[in-house]
Amino acid sequence: MTSNIIEITKNEHLSITNFDQLFNIVIKSGADFKLELIRLNEKEELNTNFSISVEKNAKVEIVIVDLSNRNSTIEGTVTLDDFSEATLKLGALSDSISHKKYILNVDQKGVKSKSLVSMLGVATDESKLEFLGSTKIYKGAIKSTARQESRIADLSDKVRSVCSPALLIDENDIMASHGAALGQIEENQLFYLMSRGLTKQEAETIITLGYLKPVINLIDSKESQEKLSEYIESKVNHHARSI
Repeated sequence: MTSNIIEITKNEHLSITNFDQLFNIVIKSGADFKLELIRLNEKEELNTNFSISVEKNAKVEIVIVDLSNRNSTIEGTVTLDDFSEATLKLGALSDSISHKKYILNVDQKGVKSKSLVSMLGVATDESKLEFLGSTKIYKGAIKSTARQESRIADLSDKVRSVCSPALLIDENDIMASHGAALGQIEENQLFYLMSRGLTKQEAETIITLGYLKPVINLIDSKESQEKLSEYIESKVNHHARSI
């Protein structure tokens, strides 16, 4: 990908792996665009940002899955026009001593625009995982709706996790909500699974998959879904053997 502006004029789907550069996308009026960004076995650190402009009556769905063990910083901004919609779903796994930061912003400038930002993550070892960003509803964007969700499960007491979604509201005639949760897996969850005959390692794997599966299942390719799930299992198993 380059920093050139890409115009989407019809319904399209694009899946990108090993993305590492700035990109700007304009989704023209009436178009429906799905973008998948996947990182798995990359050897380089990532520091990138993207900008997506969604014109009147257009839609965008962005699915980000980052399972690499390298430092990652991804910042994205989606701007919504009248009657446009944006769904951003992130699934991230941080391990070792990696530091991952995701800043997902939505600027709702159009009337009756809709947005959903959902960030789900699992942190292990001595890693740091940050879910940041804001949704802003501008003055005049009446009848708009916005929802933010952030959740991180810690598999180690040495991880550092941050969930800080922000809503910036300049209009009264709207509906908006947000929620954030982070912390270690509850002991009763592990106890229940282990009481069913599972080892602690197996129980943690199931819980981790449960956190990230909703995002992985949004990937269109079944083969990619299986590959990502297998990779998560190997990561959690490695963590369990190291403690």
